[in-house]
Amino acid sequence: MMVRRTQKGMSIKQVAELCGITRSYLSKIECGHFEPSWDVWLKIAKVLECQVQDLKQ
Repeated sequence: MMVRRTQKGMSIKQVAELCGITRSYLSKIECGHFEPSWDVWLKIAKVLECQVQDLKQ
């Protein structure tokens, strides 16, 4: 997910705000410390313009 986010030129804060989650929560997801709900995965995928499975690789 971090690769996709940086390719889009977006910060963690920007993505988190667009998804309606905290920066800390998104950071934990990116680092693999937390597995979010399917709804959160869908929000992140929409913001980053990709599929959920692309984010999980």
